Amino acid sequence: MGDDKVGCIGPMHYRPACHRKGHVMDCAEFAELVSEFLDGALDVATEMRFVEHLADCADCETDLARMWETTRLIGALGTPEQPQLGAPARDRLLSEFRHWHHDTTTEHWLQVLRDASAWCPYAAQVLALNTLLDTVPESEWQRPVRYRWSNHAPDWTVGNLISRLSAVDSLLAQRLGLDPVLPGEAASAADPLIRTESVLAADTSPTPDLIRARWFAQAARICLTLPTIPPATIIDMPVPLPLPDTMARRAFETWVHAVDVADTSGAAAPTPQPRHLNAMAGLGVRMLPRAFGQRPGATVEVILSGPGGDRWTVALGPHPPARPDTRITMDVIDFCLLSGGRLDPGTISYAVEGDSALAREIIAAAPAFAES
Repeated sequence: MGDDKVGCIGPMHYRPACHRKGHVMDCAEFAELVSEFLDGALDVATEMRFVEHLADCADCETDLARMWETTRLIGALGTPEQPQLGAPARDRLLSEFRHWHHDTTTEHWLQVLRDASAWCPYAAQVLALNTLLDTVPESEWQRPVRYRWSNHAPDWTVGNLISRLSAVDSLLAQRLGLDPVLPGEAASAADPLIRTESVLAADTSPTPDLIRARWFAQAARICLTLPTIPPATIIDMPVPLPLPDTMARRAFETWVHAVDVADTSGAAAPTPQPRHLNAMAGLGVRMLPRAFGQRPGATVEVILSGPGGDRWTVALGPHPPARPDTRITMDVIDFCLLSGGRLDPGTISYAVEGDSALAREIIAAAPAFAES
């Protein structure tokens, strides 16, 4: 794939987020020392630790940049090298800095995800689902989910879907070195299903706002950390995949559950941007051998039409032929819904050239991608 299909690796000027382990100075201490730093009152060793943390922490770097901008606007500071900040202005500035530093509101994380959505399909789908949730009244969170189609649909509510996303994302967060915040003993479970069940069992009283805030903030922290992780890193949760494919898979599940929420609430389901849809669909096609099983000597060509569509040739086992045994053509959204277990393989519309029996078997097996 070309550079526009890499999917999740963003601008490398980001630095590790402040909540990662291993910093000599943590963010709380950094915030407490800002006033002394501005006054030039730190000793050499502490100032070095302060600067080292700043160089290693994207959150504090951003906050300090905002702080300098604020001081410029209020006209109370000369230059970072020669501060001339009076006590009232310093107190106001420090208060604003601490507000930014400890800001865990939706607006704070919203900006993080907006920035990441330019290069990460997962961030874009989190934003789309979050926008959709704005239209869902709190009373609807306990409504059973209405699925378009599913062989193994769990008996979940809208709130359960968000808890499910939070649970699986937390496993990714741990793989990336972050500390997930989960209720009960959920964080000790390595299996996504067991972790989900633990979260659902513990989520007996939290309000929709708390469940949603936990999911949304965790998604933003994940996206803030991604550019620090080498793209070739294999993430095992439980299917081992390179980081870009892992993020495409998380985008895929987030979008599928957004479709579930939309269908349940009567809203319009979000449509991913073509480049993000391409990354999600491409992963689904490449995972067909896992969903279908090995078929030595067989190859399928999949042609997906519509914005975000493409053409892929996939060997279903060793010794693939020079030409595909069968060619399947369908709409890219339909393929993603099929792979996500939301369209009935027996009723989906598609065209076939070549081995029609093999094509039917592949179509029937495609929803297994949602469970693998």
